[in-house]
Amino acid sequence: MEIRVLKYFLAIVREESITRAASVLHMTQPTLSRQMAQHGPGADGCGTSAGTCKHGKI
Repeated sequence: MEIRVLKYFLAIVREESITRAASVLHMTQPTLSRQMAQHGPGADGCGTSAGTCKHGKI
């Protein structure tokens, strides 16, 4: 995984929204969604919602 993609993923988890994460990253939501879709199923790896699944909670 590239550092850039990890930054995208962390922003999505932190903001709990792909739209808000895209804004923080200064990019459009479709661009961020496309980038994440290229690196696996769903932004969270557990489905289609943004953020972490129950296995990712601390």
